[in-house]
Amino acid sequence: MFKTHAAVATILAALVLSACGGDASPASPTPTPTPTPTPTTFILSGTVASTTGPVIPGATVRIADGPNVGRSTTTNSNGSYSFATLTASSFTLTTSAAYYVTKEQGVTLTSTQTVNVELVPVPLFTRSGSGNTVFDMPTSVTRVRIQADYGGFCQNFIASIGGRTVVNIIMGTCSVADVRNHYDAIALTVGGIVSITNSSGISWSFTEVR
Repeated sequence: MFKTHAAVATILAALVLSACGGDASPASPTPTPTPTPTPTTFILSGTVASTTGPVIPGATVRIADGPNVGRSTTTNSNGSYSFATLTASSFTLTTSAAYYVTKEQGVTLTSTQTVNVELVPVPLFTRSGSGNTVFDMPTSVTRVRIQADYGGFCQNFIASIGGRTVVNIIMGTCSVADVRNHYDAIALTVGGIVSITNSSGISWSFTEVR
């Protein structure tokens, strides 16, 4: 009778262990996914100024190549510019402004940086001479001061720019009451071919006004 009870107890213990999964292998842990790294970005800022000293408002600063290509901004009234969230890289920074020579410079951006830019002014256009002639005026010239002098007797002074007549007067001493030895005026223009005709002996000058 004792052996029968012992056998029953052994069987019951085995059933309990089996129900509880006592001899099952432990489950493998679920691997933690590796997070995608957030791209590191930086700020590029600075000031654009003339080599002669003053800052340049309204200058265009542009990234010409690399992963940030096409990004551009304009300097404020203090000549300052700023790019945010730029990808670390090497690229060409192009800076331009009216009446200044465009500048290209290489930048290697590996941290937030300050890059100041100096632009060289384009010299004022000027041309002087005497009598009839033809010459070319840059299309960047929008206003020009025209001066002429003549001390002789009644001579035409005719000048055209880009096919448009801007001066057509008579200079010199034509009578006691009609004397014009000097001419000085500013003309609006878009540049082009300057032609001075019928103006023998007249000294003249053309100077860009900005």
